[in-house]
Amino acid sequence: TYSFAKQYQLKGKVKVIPANIIVKGPKSLLDQINFLETNPKNITNISSTKQHILPLKNQQLKSVDYGLHAVVAEIPAEKYTEAEIILPVRVKNMPFGYVVKTFPSEIKVTYNVSLANYELVKPEMFLIEADFAATDEIINNRIKVKLMRQPDLVSKVKLINPQVEFIMRKI
Repeated sequence: TYSFAKQYQLKGKVKVIPANIIVKGPKSLLDQINFLETNPKNITNISSTKQHILPLKNQQLKSVDYGLHAVVAEIPAEKYTEAEIILPVRVKNMPFGYVVKTFPSEIKVTYNVSLANYELVKPEMFLIEADFAATDEIINNRIKVKLMRQPDLVSKVKLINPQVEFIMRKI
């Protein structure tokens, strides 16, 4: 298992080196092997990309040559920050012949983003909707809003106010 220092997160994927190991031995024994495990290791407080040596679990099959006794796990890390953005609420599936106005018409959204990608995040990458077809989400002139789209650059997206009031008026 691994965990990051405050304000750091995984950048991409953990890389295991080598990704494959050639195992030699009698066919009857090799047919029993589907994967190899490493010994458990807790790696904590990660604040930069580092390589960690992970010993392979003690192999039970003595007639099998595993070639090596450990692999390297590279855990890429990057610093992130919490950012916020104000987004418009898009109304979807309004009843025919009606106009709907929401209060507020915009919602604050917070998210985590790496420092390297901070400037790349734009409001049009997100979509917030109030769907009037979902009648179970309408209570006392309030409707739930949902995050329908977010960029891959962000994580831990949170709507500060997941409901809005609305007024429906006949055209």
